[in-house]
Amino acid sequence: MVDPTTDKFTAIRNRIWKLARGKIVSLGCGECPDLYDKEPMDYTGIDILEPSLDIAKQKYPFAKFIHCDLRQTNLPSHEFDTVLMIGCLDAFNNFIQPIQEARRLVKEDGIIIATVFNENVGFGDHKWMTIEEAAENLGFRPKHHEHIIDNDIYLLIL
Repeated sequence: MVDPTTDKFTAIRNRIWKLARGKIVSLGCGECPDLYDKEPMDYTGIDILEPSLDIAKQKYPFAKFIHCDLRQTNLPSHEFDTVLMIGCLDAFNNFIQPIQEARRLVKEDGIIIATVFNENVGFGDHKWMTIEEAAENLGFRPKHHEHIIDNDIYLLIL
């Protein structure tokens, strides 16, 4: 995880918030460093680590936080304008379920913003491919992709 106090993380956060809009859910939100200096908004954070959510709740009382597995949130389908997956996909050997859950949650005209620290990701049965190829295999047509921060971070917008 990138330290949220560094210039690198600030650059990532600024890029994400130029793209995010409307009702937002962050899958694998942790302590919500992406909210660092944001004003109140319609934001829901999802994480499996309760201690991280406890910290986030104290820092950002305007937001909603839910303790659950991001691969199956039980939130209503097509509820969010923006789904954030910031650095959480790197924790999975196979990120099919997290991406499918993001797809279920996002509105038809919404966007999914994902970052990974390694362009190559697990796609089941120990297959590795770029995150863009994996998204296409799941039926997405990526709207945009780019390397940011000296190629350390790969950003994909679905």
